[in-house]
Amino acid sequence: MKSLVRKYAYWPSMDYDIEEMVRLRGPYGAAAKQPLKATLYSWPPATKPLDRIHIDYVGLRLGKHFLIIVDAY
Repeated sequence: MKSLVRKYAYWPSMDYDIEEMVRLRGPYGAAAKQPLKATLYSWPPATKPLDRIHIDYVGLRLGKHFLIIVDAY
């Protein structure tokens, strides 16, 4: 909501005013008081090497690109 308002207007206490409007008067205020609980899920333990690997790409750091690979075992 804040980013949408920023496209069209700006005032010094904009963030605070929007938060208060939503919290006190907006239709989202009631829903914000009772957020849904997310069920947590853990990966099953790896039983052997390379059973499961985690891969992530790190953008430009120190002038280089990195591919991070971690064996879950």
